[in-house]
Amino acid sequence: MHKAGSANIIVIPMHTRDLPKGTLRGILEDAGLSVAGFIELLRQ
Repeated sequence: MHKAGSANIIVIPMHTRDLPKGTLRGILEDAGLSVAGFIELLRQ
């Protein structure tokens, strides 16, 4: 996943089931997103 304007690379693991909450929160933290910000992006 690539965030425009950011040099960070964020790896999102492939899972056959839902991601555990802690894993998702860690990914969001690495991406610089809040949970509310992530939900807003999903609604777009």
